[in-house]
Amino acid sequence: MNSCKPAAHNAASPYLLVSDVARILVFLRTTFDAVELYRQALPDGKIKHAEARIDDSVVMMGERPDGRDPVHCSTHVYVPDVDVAYQRALAAGATSIAESQDQPYGDRTSDIRDSEDNIRWIGTPSKGDLPKSLPVCALLWPVGAVGDSACTEDCLPHPHDRRAFLDRQFVVT
Repeated sequence: MNSCKPAAHNAASPYLLVSDVARILVFLRTTFDAVELYRQALPDGKIKHAEARIDDSVVMMGERPDGRDPVHCSTHVYVPDVDVAYQRALAAGATSIAESQDQPYGDRTSDIRDSEDNIRWIGTPSKGDLPKSLPVCALLWPVGAVGDSACTEDCLPHPHDRRAFLDRQFVVT
């Protein structure tokens, strides 16, 4: 079958528009053991395009050519040990949004913000069974948790408000 994508790339990859690609590459390497695949520098030293592999995924990035502010995004990354990745992210300059904690949908997660204000949801799947019934918001989180139109008032209003999420007992039947 012919493929329309480069070898060893996913069909969809996040593309980060940042102010300092080199700094983000170091952060990704330190936090997620990312491997730099490609870097295209301009004559002035700015990095036009770079790619890094995290496990089976490629993250692409570039510096804004017009000097405007970076575009902020959020990315979920599964890692072998969320607690280790969380500590490595903090050591690499990230700020904590939420410390590692077990979630009712089965993952252990933490949330951090990198030096470019991008949010990373870091998760490790539970080694046990998933609950037999999931809270409604677990099906939408994190996509529906930040103002997505699919998220209703009965849903978790914000990913940082974990207490409200855990206190609710909405169950999909």
